[in-house]
Amino acid sequence: MALYAVPLVTLLALRLLLPATICDDAYISFKVADNLASGFGMVFNPHEPIYVSTSPLWVLLLAAARLLTGDVVIAAQVLGLTAEALLTVSLCHLTHKTTGSAKSGMFAGLFLITNPAYTLTSFSGMELPLFLLAITTTGLFLAQRRYTAAILISAACVWIRFDGITIFAAACAYTIWNQRQSIRSQWPTIARQLIPGALLLLSYVAFGFMFFETCLPMSVQRKALTAPRLLSPEWIGGAIAIAKEFINAILGRSWFWYYCKTPFLISAIPLCCLGTAFLVSTKRTTANALLFLTTVLVAAFTASGSRYAIVFPWYFAPIIPASSLLSAAGLHSAFLATCRRFGKANYLGYLYAIATTLWLATSLPPLSIDAQRLAENERGRERVYATAAMWAGTHQGHDVTIASNEIGAIGFFLPREARVLDLFGLLSTRKTLGVPYLSRIRDESPDCVFTRDMFSYKNEIALALPDTYKWFLFRDLDIGIRSDLVDSLEPCLPDLERIYESIDMRYRNPDSLRPE
Repeated sequence: MALYAVPLVTLLALRLLLPATICDDAYISFKVADNLASGFGMVFNPHEPIYVSTSPLWVLLLAAARLLTGDVVIAAQVLGLTAEALLTVSLCHLTHKTTGSAKSGMFAGLFLITNPAYTLTSFSGMELPLFLLAITTTGLFLAQRRYTAAILISAACVWIRFDGITIFAAACAYTIWNQRQSIRSQWPTIARQLIPGALLLLSYVAFGFMFFETCLPMSVQRKALTAPRLLSPEWIGGAIAIAKEFINAILGRSWFWYYCKTPFLISAIPLCCLGTAFLVSTKRTTANALLFLTTVLVAAFTASGSRYAIVFPWYFAPIIPASSLLSAAGLHSAFLATCRRFGKANYLGYLYAIATTLWLATSLPPLSIDAQRLAENERGRERVYATAAMWAGTHQGHDVTIASNEIGAIGFFLPREARVLDLFGLLSTRKTLGVPYLSRIRDESPDCVFTRDMFSYKNEIALALPDTYKWFLFRDLDIGIRSDLVDSLEPCLPDLERIYESIDMRYRNPDSLRPE
């Protein structure tokens, strides 16, 4: 158990030394949690009961921690680090039980936290470490035949992230399959094991209908519209792209965010294959539950065929705990074979010490490079959005309405009573979900439109609604000011650069930073 301190100390060092870049989607949860803690309810825009958060449990935890710390950003950092530490220990323990080696467990933890596709995504303020902790703990409890606890935690996965429904279904199937030989005589016992988790899942459904009149978050409904028709060429291409992205996650990369060369590129796949062979040949079954849960989630996600997902690394990180376990098992089997080959059983500890030193020496530098690159991206996205939101709130006040297709940082840095019109549709109601965004702009006439110049929104709005907005460029952000506000707001545009240079993305209370 003392060996688990190695990955834990490494995790703490990474948290202290690497820049933690909060992503735009995390700011959505922050905004909802901040509103909840302030008495406005679980909403993004005050007085608009729209089911925007895909992670109700994460929002509830953030809101509770926000009441204690006074700052939702600090709350996310504390909760995130706690979940990361618990996940690391759980994975170390499960790998230890699987291979019979605490050293192997230690290495599984190191593989996990040195993988950029996990660590840098986990540092972004999302619910990812909590979700992976729930999956890993479910697998551990299933391996221990603690089925009631496993089903409960798998149901909690749905509260953490909606795609956790696949984990719940897989855990139920695993529970029934493992007891199939006695199912006729033991069905009351099996039912008692499943019912608490089913009730927790039903409470998720009831929660949605009670507060939002739907059990599906609007973001899930909106993203479902991007899924192509089953077996169409678009679906096949999307499924292949998704499968590649899961492989990228094992290799410590992602298509868009992390592409620095790491030792995972040459070690991950061979070690995973070697670990699989080791577990099969030695008939070790402790890891079977986690591997099954992961396989079901990966298969379900790949079957969606939605290419839209590949720019979001948190969708693909759930494969990493399982791949880390297999890699650690593969490394352990290789070391055992080496010791047997040379008749030096007592050399196993030396091999692990050398491997630990080499792994940290080769994996940490590229991790740092990717983290710095991600921090630079934050200056080009979240920081610019936050600047524009602060500028609009300062010069237009609490009644301002901003339209944008990326709403997290904008909504979070606007005044609390300000309103965001989401061009993509995450803030839609069931009635407006299918309404074209141009129609909503025409009908609701937002004060400003913020969209990065990499998107086509500016050109489409200018073509469909000529003379409605006058456009200005701030860094890579297109700012459209409604024509009747141009005379009052255009002279204030130089303030953008001043705000950009002085804004603190680690702010405590956004309302306290603005002049009255």
